Amino acid sequence: MYSIIDPEKTYDNANICLSQGILYRTQKNQDVPTIFKIFPNPAYDQVTISYHIGEEQKANLIIQNCLGQSLQLHELSGDQSELNLNIQMLMSGIYTVKIVLDKQVLQQEKLVILR
Repeated sequence: MYSIIDPEKTYDNANICLSQGILYRTQKNQDVPTIFKIFPNPAYDQVTISYHIGEEQKANLIIQNCLGQSLQLHELSGDQSELNLNIQMLMSGIYTVKIVLDKQVLQQEKLVILR
C-alpha cells in the first residue's frame, strides 16, 4: 500500500488520504475561546444554550441537520447569555449548532437528540 505514496508530495485531500489508509488528525486549539455551550447534550426535548458575545452585538444561532439544511434560526443579543430551546419537533439524531456573526461562524458544536 505504501508503495503508491510519494514521500515528496503532500496529501491533503481527506478522501484520497482515507482511501490509502492515511488518517489525519487535528488537535483542537485550546486557545480558541468558547462562545457557547450546549446542555444537556445528549438532549431529549429541551436544550439550553449558554453563550457569550459582545454586549452590542447581535448574532444568529443556527441548527442544521446532517445534510447542512438549516432547521432553526434564533437571533442572539449580547445583553442576554442563555437561550432555552424546545427541540421536540426535531427527530433523534446528530445536529450541528452554529453561532454566526457577520457571516462568519464563530463556533460550531454537535447536538445529539435521543428519544
